[in-house]
Amino acid sequence: MSGDGARDGGAPERDTDDWTLAAVTDALLAVEADLDLLSRTADGCRYWAHVRFDSQQRLLERTGATDRAHGSGGLTTADRARRILGGLRPSRNPWLARDADLLVWGHERRTRRDEVWHDRYCDPLLDAFDGGGTESGGERSWTYVEAPHEGEHLTPARTDGVRYLDPVLYGAGLADHLGDPADELPASERTKLRTAEARLRAAVGTAPDLVAMVGRRLARRRLERPAFRALLRRVDPDLAVVTVWYTKPTFVEVCREEGVPVAELQHGVMSPYHLGYAYPDSDAPGWTGSPSVFPDYLLSWGEHWADLCPLPLPAERVLPVGYPELERGRERYAETRTRDRVTFISQGTAGVRLSRVACEVADRLADRADGPGDGPELVYKLHPSEYDRWRDRTPWLVDAHEAGRLRVVADPSADLYELFATSRAQVGVYSTALFEGLAFGCETLLVDLPGVVYMDRLVEAGAATVLPDAAAVAEAIAAGGDDDAADTEASAPAFGPDAPAPAFDPDAPAPAFDPDAYFRPDATRHAVRTLDRLAAEGRRR
Repeated sequence: MSGDGARDGGAPERDTDDWTLAAVTDALLAVEADLDLLSRTADGCRYWAHVRFDSQQRLLERTGATDRAHGSGGLTTADRARRILGGLRPSRNPWLARDADLLVWGHERRTRRDEVWHDRYCDPLLDAFDGGGTESGGERSWTYVEAPHEGEHLTPARTDGVRYLDPVLYGAGLADHLGDPADELPASERTKLRTAEARLRAAVGTAPDLVAMVGRRLARRRLERPAFRALLRRVDPDLAVVTVWYTKPTFVEVCREEGVPVAELQHGVMSPYHLGYAYPDSDAPGWTGSPSVFPDYLLSWGEHWADLCPLPLPAERVLPVGYPELERGRERYAETRTRDRVTFISQGTAGVRLSRVACEVADRLADRADGPGDGPELVYKLHPSEYDRWRDRTPWLVDAHEAGRLRVVADPSADLYELFATSRAQVGVYSTALFEGLAFGCETLLVDLPGVVYMDRLVEAGAATVLPDAAAVAEAIAAGGDDDAADTEASAPAFGPDAPAPAFDPDAPAPAFDPDAYFRPDATRHAVRTLDRLAAEGRRR
């Protein structure tokens, strides 16, 4: 039986607390460069780009540099069969869709609002295309496809006409159970990957089973390719639009072969340590490590993101358009008053450790309070991936919640933006949501836990403060509460084309966090016009 623990003898020999996200990622990048993994080929595929991000995540988890990220239990064979058949229903079958200008592979982890599940990245844009007219520059047709989220689709969906990719994705998943994945690789590539594993073990004390990972990826790819090719030929799009491209590399690869340009909608934080996007030497003269598969365009939230991450794209293909969902949220809560509330922002890769800090902070603030109700309200906002497991995974957080020392938010209907609009401060590690909280004007406190390196630029700019432990966090929260910040008007400037321009003061210092640089205003109009232009150019290919 092949698996991650089959060859490397389990946990690293040194204390896993010694490893940081940056150190582990640097070790992986060194091995990648030394062995020229981006150029290695098997089955006609330069395979490393297909597993690069997953390899990093496995290595971070094995070294203890991060907690285990999003995920759920496996499905039975019967479950898989039911989902395959469900995806073949005519109303859900993407291979029965009509021609469309855009083929949109949306984000399956939806958010619930008003009893309906929304795709926060795609729905605002598809609404605009449906309406046509001034925002989009013209109405465009689209077909929307979706992968399952932890074994199911979240319904009712706000998106019209969602079609399910379950038949191809679950069908290809059967490859995991058919034969030895090592057989998918020639001997030369097995040797190369075993060398990479050995180098990683020497550097950080452990390694995932790269041969098994690449072998399974190649087996899935062989089954996915004809299905995706048939889908593209059926829909015949001028442009494919995706989120989280590195979870669907075969689709992006087949789009390239079929001459369909691919545009990625930014969905989260990008940094030099996010190996779904970062190629650190991509701007070096003579660089030959270009990934074999990557979107043709990246529609970023704002101009600063390209400065935060070394992308393997020329500057003219990184297009800052804004974040329509955030823009709508800021408009929705523009008149909301801030309270004496502090919100902790959890995430799958840091939630266990951050929750311990939050509970200790709650205890420390309770000890210094004059009585019940004195001091700030503490809210712990779980990441959606934690909703169904937090009680088992973090029992200390359950105790704090039930004792009333802090309030855990585990409701998919809870509006994150309402929390930001009513909070004077936020505490976290490196969640994307922290950038959104900054756009709402929240004071930002970061805990020095693995991954905080993602936020270096914010810290250097003075937009966030890194604190070493719960004692320091509690002290900062208490000090902030003494500044009479509670019950004030929301400080975030209005977004949108009609927002008043701030008065220009040539002597004023640059703001520590410029929301417009991270989240371009008038986002919906910019995004849909950009997609409209790319589709028009795709039609002329």
